[in-house]
Amino acid sequence: MAKTSPNKSRSFRADRWSWFIFLTLLFVGGPATYAWFHRRVRRETSVTHPIQTPFRLAILEYGRLAPPGKQPAISGAQLEQQLRLLRSRGFTPVSASQVAEAYAHGGFLPPRSILLTFDGGYLSSYEEAHPVLARLQWPALMMLDTGRQEHRDPNFLYWDRLQLMLDSGIWELGTHGHRPLAKNGSPLAPLATGEAAFSVSREIIESQLRKASVFAFAHLASLAPDLQALASPASPGRPTLAFRTDLFGVNGPDDPPLHLNRLEVEPNWSAGTLLERVEQAMAAPAPAHTSTRAAWDHWIPDAKAGRALPAQVPAGLLLEGRQRSDVWLAGSRWASGWVMQTRFRLESGEFWVAQEESYGGRHWRFGGKAGVLYLQDRTPGMPPTTLARFPYPQLTHGWHELRITRRGPGLWIEMDAVPVAPSPCLLPERYNGHVGIISAPEGGSPAHLEIASVQWTDLPYRVAPISPDPGPGAIQILSEQASCTAALSPVWITRSAGHLEEAPLNQDLFRMLQRRLALDILPQIRLMDVDHPEDAAWLATLAQRAAKAGWSGVCLNLSALQVRERGRWEQAARKIEQNTKSQGIRIITQVSNMNEGVLR
Repeated sequence: MAKTSPNKSRSFRADRWSWFIFLTLLFVGGPATYAWFHRRVRRETSVTHPIQTPFRLAILEYGRLAPPGKQPAISGAQLEQQLRLLRSRGFTPVSASQVAEAYAHGGFLPPRSILLTFDGGYLSSYEEAHPVLARLQWPALMMLDTGRQEHRDPNFLYWDRLQLMLDSGIWELGTHGHRPLAKNGSPLAPLATGEAAFSVSREIIESQLRKASVFAFAHLASLAPDLQALASPASPGRPTLAFRTDLFGVNGPDDPPLHLNRLEVEPNWSAGTLLERVEQAMAAPAPAHTSTRAAWDHWIPDAKAGRALPAQVPAGLLLEGRQRSDVWLAGSRWASGWVMQTRFRLESGEFWVAQEESYGGRHWRFGGKAGVLYLQDRTPGMPPTTLARFPYPQLTHGWHELRITRRGPGLWIEMDAVPVAPSPCLLPERYNGHVGIISAPEGGSPAHLEIASVQWTDLPYRVAPISPDPGPGAIQILSEQASCTAALSPVWITRSAGHLEEAPLNQDLFRMLQRRLALDILPQIRLMDVDHPEDAAWLATLAQRAAKAGWSGVCLNLSALQVRERGRWEQAARKIEQNTKSQGIRIITQVSNMNEGVLR
């Protein structure tokens, strides 16, 4: 009787439905939920761009994020405002893979590319940044300190969330290297070298995560790798991209991929402030008389520890104190040549104008202290090499006008409208970094430097055609034009119907002109008829031959070709130059008739 009780029968049926619903959710809903959280939310994009022009790439560095109103850090909402504004102003997001491909194979990126990087592997990157990037379909690169994952620090991402982020297609992973941590979370002694730290960290990440490929490196302050060793083909599992932080965070096709610059985004920056900084760094500075308060905004102070910040005063800019103080002109690195005029007054200390090879690294500088001016080649931490010395007893008396013309491999310097040397000064290396103004204490005296105005003008890379064996008259004209000439292009090779006709160069004379007038020598190759750029190995061979002779590269004269053919050859020349840039070879293309007005 009890077995056929209606109450028990209904209970059994209810249990069956409960189990059915539970098992359905388990076997259907579980995989569906997993697939939803691990879904790919970003589509693959091409690594090229229809506008085949040399790109400019901005790289932004974000640290720890936080919800609105928490510690001084950027929130997800602020990040979204910044990215939407950048996109509305024509910046195009690119992934780290696209950047690596462009540098590895001489490819192209959109002209105003921007790459996001997030340091540290903080949990807040998933909580604050990931939803924003997923909505905007904006790729990013996460740099991990894998000691935190092994330690299971609750403030940092662990492998489960990292796998979600990786599967979304939004994120790629790089590393800061690997530092073992003690039980209390404090770092133990790092691995012996940066190469070992990268290799160990990469191995840990790729063993823990599906489809992970680690090819980017951004070292921690205490763990700097030997980037030359990493770049060596003998270095196993070497990165293809490596980053460092500088004042501007911009890069071009000629920058080495293991020394890419990043701009650290400060927590107190609004979207407008970030846009302004990136815009200024991406564009060459406009020619302007920078005596107004707004114009000085293009000069960015370096706020490293132990450096004093400059002050804006009615007359212009004041750099003073017992610490070094310096400002750097945004966008100045894009100019192959430039003219800078400044009006300054030095009461005490030292005054320098400098151009860096790279941020915080080797640079040339011109300036000095009371009584003497120098042109120096300097590497921080080492005694400077003095290239030239100019007595100037009136340096600390009143206002002075300084004019520096940078063109090709040399400088033309004038103080108070008088050249400091009878000919241009030859630089030992080609410095293509930013230009800055520096003050520093001298002995026990604090610095006091006032800058009333600065005028900046881009100077085109002027190539002067010249005969293979110029006479005295041509050399005299050339000497008079030396202050605005960057390179000489003696007629060398004429290519017609696949055949090369060579004119002998007076090599001893051109070596003398190269040193005395501080000029690049780019022997001219004239292309007289239609040829196939895809079969341009001969051009690379001639460029290497010119470099072995001691010249700076070659100048490819395309004036005899049709417009469409010129464009194809310009692209081919850029690709060859990209492949040979480690040898310091320049390949300049000219489309005007260089044979008119040849100095003979």
